[in-house]
Amino acid sequence: DVAAVEAGSRVRALSDYRKRAQRAVQTAAERRAESQRALEQLVYEQSSQLATLQGELQASTAEMLKAQEEMAAIVRSSEQSLALLKTQASDIGKTTSKEQSRMDAMLSTLEAQGAKLRQELSRRRSLEEEAQLLRRRVSRFDKPNSSQPKAAKDSGLEELLESAAVGLFRLFGSKK
Repeated sequence: DVAAVEAGSRVRALSDYRKRAQRAVQTAAERRAESQRALEQLVYEQSSQLATLQGELQASTAEMLKAQEEMAAIVRSSEQSLALLKTQASDIGKTTSKEQSRMDAMLSTLEAQGAKLRQELSRRRSLEEEAQLLRRRVSRFDKPNSSQPKAAKDSGLEELLESAAVGLFRLFGSKK
């Protein structure tokens, strides 16, 4: 019976061992299931975050592409505006150059006319001075002066008539 007691004690020990092993396996299975659930939750959260990040990345990429297209359109428009401004500036430069040439020609013409007018004015003044001189001489001859001999009066008159003829020739003969 010792053997039966010993066998019974061993059966109980084995039974206890089997119960503990079953509890350990059950605890390990529960921990494994819990870890699996935590892992699945983590995978779900990460895939959720990944989907959100991918959506945000796609939206940001779309916005960046749109902004890039807008910038390209602005650059094209600016280039066109710059080309137009260059063309306008060139046209204005040509027009200004033509106007400057025309103004220079007009100025030269006006200066030449001014010089001609000054020359004509000087000539007229000189003729007026000669005319006054002749008037004074004529007035001297109109006054009877008995102290001068007749030959002296005639030579003075001839000189006066010659001066008058020269003055009239200058006045009427040299017009251009």
